[in-house]
Amino acid sequence: MKAHQKALLLLNSLECLDARFWHFFRTRDLEPSQVWEDPSILGSLGISDNAMSHLRDAIQCDWAEREIDRSLSSGITIVTIEDDDYPSPLKKVPYAPLVMYVKGQLPGSCDLIGIVGTRRCSEYARRATMDLARTIAEKTGISVVSGGALGVDTAAHRGALEGGGKTIAVLGTGVDVPYPGKNLGLFRDIAEKGALVSEYPLETRPRPWNFPRRNRIIAGLVGRLIVSEAPLKSGAVITARYSLDLGREIWAIPGRIGESLCEGSNRLIFDGAIPLISLSEFVSILAGKDQLELFGSSSFEGTDLPGMELDEKEQEVLELLRLSGERTVDNISLEGKMSAAEVLTSLGNLTARGLVYPSGPGRWASRVI
Repeated sequence: MKAHQKALLLLNSLECLDARFWHFFRTRDLEPSQVWEDPSILGSLGISDNAMSHLRDAIQCDWAEREIDRSLSSGITIVTIEDDDYPSPLKKVPYAPLVMYVKGQLPGSCDLIGIVGTRRCSEYARRATMDLARTIAEKTGISVVSGGALGVDTAAHRGALEGGGKTIAVLGTGVDVPYPGKNLGLFRDIAEKGALVSEYPLETRPRPWNFPRRNRIIAGLVGRLIVSEAPLKSGAVITARYSLDLGREIWAIPGRIGESLCEGSNRLIFDGAIPLISLSEFVSILAGKDQLELFGSSSFEGTDLPGMELDEKEQEVLELLRLSGERTVDNISLEGKMSAAEVLTSLGNLTARGLVYPSGPGRWASRVI
């Protein structure tokens, strides 16, 4: 084990230090080996008594050596901020983590995009996020980064995988601790076709304060961040604030006025985030190509949507839902000047073709964005 690797592992185990401390340490002309050979010197650098006690215990029981052995036996790679394969966008961030545990394979490209949002998302946000991540993967090959949580994060990871792309989950636990447990299967898929990453040592359990801290890693890794749906006080908004501080490009999917689930993402748009109002336009910007090159004609005729042979009423209902969002049968009947029976018949046929879905009690929405 290299001296810098052992020193950084030991310092990282304190879970309160980042790249700023390491820079301070190195500018004092201290050698990495002094972390374990003369740990008392760290006290003069501002390390608390509790942290010093933890550090001495770790040194005494050869924790760093055992952490390396456990990682190797579990197929986990440990990358330090001094290593060449540490993600270059993140290395430039002042508060970058000292160590990254990686289960899987980080994408070779530095071009990454983040998608974040609330755990308790609406069906609309879940569907829009999946479609967005899938299309990004299919049309651009750009890897999607999210936080591995339920709701929007899960939809972002699943969409990217369904699109044949790679995805990175930044965890608030050790990479060997699946949390939430419902996503165990998803985490296995991500490790095979992307990477699980964390700054936390192995066997770190979920703790509330871990997750806001990990959000800075998502912001540091990506060049663009999309907030799909988020309340005012949410981890997604925290991630957006980190991204803004770093000069990253912020996008947000507009939500309904007055709905608490959308207040944070709508506020970001008010504060200057770019509203994501067209999937095809956004993806064409990512790819640096005209929409026609990526998607062909933007009309329904001649595209690769399932069930193309729609009659006039079906086309009208689908277009209304696509442009106006969720609607009840009465809304559609009134706005489309159709009878309720005609609307119900059209909805039944569109549902069978997979173009619309029931988004809530008595409400319908389009799967086509």
